[in-house]
Amino acid sequence: PFKPSRLKRFPPRPPSGIRIVRRPTRPSAMTVLFAVMPDMGHVGYLLPLVRKLVLDGYKVEFWSGKKAADWLPEGVDFREIHKRENGAAAFCMGFAQAPTIGETFEAFKKSALEGSMNIPEDYDFQWTTIEEVDIVAFKKRLLKPDVDLVVDDM
Repeated sequence: PFKPSRLKRFPPRPPSGIRIVRRPTRPSAMTVLFAVMPDMGHVGYLLPLVRKLVLDGYKVEFWSGKKAADWLPEGVDFREIHKRENGAAAFCMGFAQAPTIGETFEAFKKSALEGSMNIPEDYDFQWTTIEEVDIVAFKKRLLKPDVDLVVDDM
């Protein structure tokens, strides 16, 4: 027969003299930060997760480039961190040329110099650069106590 007295208490009581201190309660909604390159290849696969988090009442901040703002669902707090024109198309074409990152950069550079890859004359090879003021703002945001999770795809 079942005897409740035989069940162990979970969690067990602390030994006498030990006090359990609880952390202060957190804000009611968890905050999730996304730091993502402003390209559909990076943003697109995250959109179902972003939508679900917003629908479930989480606070969502999306740090990316202006282009990504158009793809985000209502309720997401967008922060522009990539301010240069997106040069992903030519950049990604370069990455299809070799099996490793090091070899890819060399192949990309060689193809660009030979003219075998179509790269616009005014192409900004530094398009992924984030300005110092934005880096500092993002780092400060990471240190805020309401930030529970960061999804980084930079």
